[in-house]
Amino acid sequence: MILKRLIIILIGFYLSSLYAQEKSTNLLYDGDILFRSFYLSRDILTTRQTKETCPNPWEVYLDSTVTPNTPCKEKRDEHRIRFRLNFLFSPNTFTEVYYGIEVGDITFGQEKNLIGPGSGGSGSGATNVETRELRLTILNKNHLFRIDMGIFSYSTPDGLVLASSNAGIRFRKEFKELNSLWEVVYFKLQDNSFKDNDSNGFSDENFKDVELVSTIYKIFRFSNMIPQFYFVYKRDPVEKEANNIKDTYQYYWVGMHQQYSEKNLNLFLNIVNQQGYLFSETKIIKNDAFIKQYFPDVYQFLQDQNHAFPKNRKKYPKNAYAGNFEISYRIGNYLKLAYVATGATGRMGINPDGTSSYYNKDVYKSAGGAYQFSEIGIDTSGGYSILNVDSLSGIVAQGIKIEYQLFDGITFEPQYYFYKTHKTPVIEYNQFFNQINFKNPINYYGSEWNLKIVYKPWVNFSIKMQFAYFNAGDAYKVVNDIKNGDTLREYSIYIQQKF
Repeated sequence: MILKRLIIILIGFYLSSLYAQEKSTNLLYDGDILFRSFYLSRDILTTRQTKETCPNPWEVYLDSTVTPNTPCKEKRDEHRIRFRLNFLFSPNTFTEVYYGIEVGDITFGQEKNLIGPGSGGSGSGATNVETRELRLTILNKNHLFRIDMGIFSYSTPDGLVLASSNAGIRFRKEFKELNSLWEVVYFKLQDNSFKDNDSNGFSDENFKDVELVSTIYKIFRFSNMIPQFYFVYKRDPVEKEANNIKDTYQYYWVGMHQQYSEKNLNLFLNIVNQQGYLFSETKIIKNDAFIKQYFPDVYQFLQDQNHAFPKNRKKYPKNAYAGNFEISYRIGNYLKLAYVATGATGRMGINPDGTSSYYNKDVYKSAGGAYQFSEIGIDTSGGYSILNVDSLSGIVAQGIKIEYQLFDGITFEPQYYFYKTHKTPVIEYNQFFNQINFKNPINYYGSEWNLKIVYKPWVNFSIKMQFAYFNAGDAYKVVNDIKNGDTLREYSIYIQQKF
């Protein structure tokens, strides 16, 4: 209540300080249309194996009677198109009205599949039209202070903590004498478009209630450095959703992003610490991960006994870290070399005592982030995505990227990534990939090769062709209890026209 009253007082004070407004009829627009095609194939599961083991892919390959697409393997394609249009209207010197509408992503050309991305049907189906931004902006005379009210996109550095459209209010103040910028936002609604329970390719509910506060302070006074410091607080007190008991939480994140440039050398460092509490009625039982998978009736009976006392919520503290790093060097005007790394604290898979690692103190969770490191391993762009920012805990990823301009308008980008777990995954509770079958746990999670070719014949038009190949290591197979299979492949083409 105090925060809401303070916001109302600040807005009233600011509006009262504005004097005669000069009329303006500026109307600007921009946007883009993006078409994407994905050609996907794999011979390995992307989720933990169930009671039935997948067959050896080499034996299946020799058997022509086996259907091409199963939960164990698939070969298919999908196509998507999205259109974005933004309007900026300035009715006077001190106010702006911004509206952004998006049509899509619309997925077409592929029949509904058992698993995997897409599954939007064989045609366009319902047209997904969403308001992505709708805000009223109030500015002072020199435009050094502004207030945004409505729905707008917001992101912390690299999207490691937060990156989504939200509904709320934002204050932004530029300090010219300090060469710095301070931004404070308060959100009551957060974009929930990723939620798609019926697997029709579209959101079931666009926004959900949250209490979220974030602030970022950027310093521009240094010629070769841009430090950023940020803080995010998020609380979800709702104990039931659609009559289902769910966990609640109260988290906050403190982060630092540092950018350094010196001639041809560039360096980026982003570190985040997450603190807070998770409140859950789930009773932690030894070997619960094993029981839940292979004896679900017994597991459900034990949890029902615990839910008979709904106020018996246990508090799980949180103290986790995540970060990413990049150092690059440009040689001449045509070649750029970069080393990248990312990771988060925590453990992948099951704890040594057989319990789930979800409630571990050092498991990192974002406030609604969207972070992309590669095309398959850690990805949010579409196609295959093994990990995202909320499943980053326990992984250490490193990569080498090369960017070479072959000709004017054509860029060639080969990339290599190596993934490992910083804690050896537990194998003792596996049914298939286990020591009985002469398998041993190691930290090697997998390797990935990416190749990108970007062609820009005109300023606002681009064609990007990509190939991604992921080879699963034994740590991947331990975590998912997978005995057979090795690879995921993704071919994609992006065609984008901006205006």
